Amino acid sequence: MAQKTMITKEELFSKFKNEEKTLHVEAWEADVKIRRLTIKEADEVSALMLGELTNEKFANIQNNEMTLSADSFSQSQYLTVSHALVDPKMTSEELGALAGNSAKAGVLEIYSAIQEWDKPKKLKDEKTSLE
Repeated sequence: MAQKTMITKEELFSKFKNEEKTLHVEAWEADVKIRRLTIKEADEVSALMLGELTNEKFANIQNNEMTLSADSFSQSQYLTVSHALVDPKMTSEELGALAGNSAKAGVLEIYSAIQEWDKPKKLKDEKTSLE
């Protein structure tokens, strides 16, 4: 039986390097450059959502079910998009300050693209086979 070798740190960083890509945002009629979130950034978004679940102002807990408020979910979307945007670089506060439905639709387009791009390969393959 062949002996398995341990992966090196360099191989891990090569395998999971942070790629960038250009995304056309229909709602903004413009292109942006995005990248994947790092594990630490994804954890920060998760912590924001989980932290809000314990705050009665942002979450409703009834019959052992938790419902996250729309405001809290929007904040997590802004944070996700702000981490992923390479060009133009914007903070979550700046994204939240944009006005109009097209501005919000653009943020949602970017958020959806990030979520789809960052799905584990196995989940992408399963979704494709179900369609």
